[in-house]
Amino acid sequence: MSSNTSSLKCYGPKCGFSAKEERELQAHIKRCPLAATLVSSRRKRQKDEQKLAAKSKKQKSTPSTGAQSTPIDTPDAADAMDVDFPVPPSPPAEPEAPQEEVQRAVKPPQRRKVQFADNITPQNPVNEPPPPPPVVQAPPGIEAAGIPGEFRTKPNSYGMFRVYPNGFPSYTPDNIATADETADAPTFQIDKKLPVWSSGWSNPRSRTISKSDLETLFPNRSIYYLMDWHVNDTSTTPKSLPHLKSLVSNVITRPGFDPKAFEGFSAEREQARIDNLHNNPASVIRVQDPWTAASPLIPLCPPTTVTYPNVSSLPSFPVDGMYHRTILGLIKSALSEPAAEQFHLFPFEQYWQPSSGPPQRIYSEVYTSPAFLDEHRAIRESLLAKGITAESVVVGLTMWSDSTHLTQFGSASLWPVYVGFANQSKYTRGKPSTFSSHHLAYIPKLGATFEQVYFDVFNEAPTRESITQARRELVHAVWLVLLDDKFVHAYVYGFDWVYWDNITRRTFPRIFTHAMDYQEKVLLACIKFLAFCPCPRCLIRKAQIPMLGTAADDHIRATQPRFDNEQDQYDIKSIRKQVYLKGVSLASKTVKAVLGRKSWTPIRVRVPQHFPENSI
Repeated sequence: MSSNTSSLKCYGPKCGFSAKEERELQAHIKRCPLAATLVSSRRKRQKDEQKLAAKSKKQKSTPSTGAQSTPIDTPDAADAMDVDFPVPPSPPAEPEAPQEEVQRAVKPPQRRKVQFADNITPQNPVNEPPPPPPVVQAPPGIEAAGIPGEFRTKPNSYGMFRVYPNGFPSYTPDNIATADETADAPTFQIDKKLPVWSSGWSNPRSRTISKSDLETLFPNRSIYYLMDWHVNDTSTTPKSLPHLKSLVSNVITRPGFDPKAFEGFSAEREQARIDNLHNNPASVIRVQDPWTAASPLIPLCPPTTVTYPNVSSLPSFPVDGMYHRTILGLIKSALSEPAAEQFHLFPFEQYWQPSSGPPQRIYSEVYTSPAFLDEHRAIRESLLAKGITAESVVVGLTMWSDSTHLTQFGSASLWPVYVGFANQSKYTRGKPSTFSSHHLAYIPKLGATFEQVYFDVFNEAPTRESITQARRELVHAVWLVLLDDKFVHAYVYGFDWVYWDNITRRTFPRIFTHAMDYQEKVLLACIKFLAFCPCPRCLIRKAQIPMLGTAADDHIRATQPRFDNEQDQYDIKSIRKQVYLKGVSLASKTVKAVLGRKSWTPIRVRVPQHFPENSI
């Protein structure tokens, strides 16, 4: 059986389409009317033959009264999941076995590629069309999702099957999965591992340094020209006139050469740059999503003796030391990695079919959760309403942030923010060797200069409440920088991205989770730390915490959720106006009486302009 991939052609009569890869051929077959006509006729003929064979077997065979006979599956069908392709062709008919035989001998299975229990498409020879599996009826106990084109897989040997609400997926990462990605042991021999380096930055030694990269090694282009001539001139018998002509023609008269750039030139220093190149190759590598420095602005809470006419006249303090990448740049960089081929682009529902009873829903990954499915469905319906028929992809973001102490003796610390992708399996994200977590930002601290600047502005030292309020403002100012205009535009309108299978899909980023400790949760939820109502999700009182796990606790969580409303917004806006403009103290009875009932803090969530409501 040939494995030549250059002969992948559509089996539709007079179609003439050819492809280099099998999945590209399958994508064409889904849209080819000639192939669909051929498959329809073959399916009808196959069903008629199956009915005739079943009727003949029922008439001639007699039931056995002894041990039960068990149907024997072929080796390829034992583990691989059978699916109902939209337009699968049928292979040449095999000779029928004699009807008088009740059982037949089973040949030893041949060595073959590993098939996984939950694969969507079986691995077929690339030069032959896949055989048509039997049409799968909807299992009992599951109602239709109501969306046209719902696609269901047949239960595999473990009883697991999938339901794709938006139709047959054009890409499934399980088709390229290997045993190395699902099992691990010190004695296993690893066949291959997908590269996981991000844009050549995490492993800079693995990247080939080009001439354009070398230009960034030197201070300017003129010095680069001179050192390039000095290093690459391999003449073994240097002569004054040839070298002089070479210097003039290849360096001095070259476009872009500037003699003024050689002020303070040192041949030893520039030679040292070349000598140290291989020790630090990252110094000349350009990344798609570079780190940038930012200084978020926070308003200064004035003392009680100072008032201001409006918010625009308030003094502000720039907090230096914030380093970050853009969220959209990080997403595009991650989608460019070879490891992104493991991403599930189309969410699905997963079920387990027991031997008796209705199917049971399996909750395991974010991309199989109702939240992911609902978001994908809403985006798909919105695009179709606008007449956009391109495939849509939801890129799920999972974030973590936690202030970390770096030393046992000292005060050095960092506050990093990480981003993971919910489209990737949690079993892959959980391996440190896959580098699945991406650095997004480092949140700065107020620093020692804050108190000095505050004293210079107001001629008095800040109170403890003023410093605490500034720290609250800083966290929200940082997120205002991260949620920039490009990310907001991609969030609302999406962006077109050419994926690894050469298909352009409209991609929408969505933030599904943000893992934090309690101290950071209260900062983002704008509530006080362990106050009268300490929970960021409900209005349970501090004295009621011992009831945790009881029916009364469940009742409080269900009937008293913490949610945003106009009354709370009005109270916070009113208190902020009095604190920042009228000189009211943060520790005053007025502030405690208005905000203390729900443990709110006088902080306004700084959401970017044009950001959709109820999105965070």
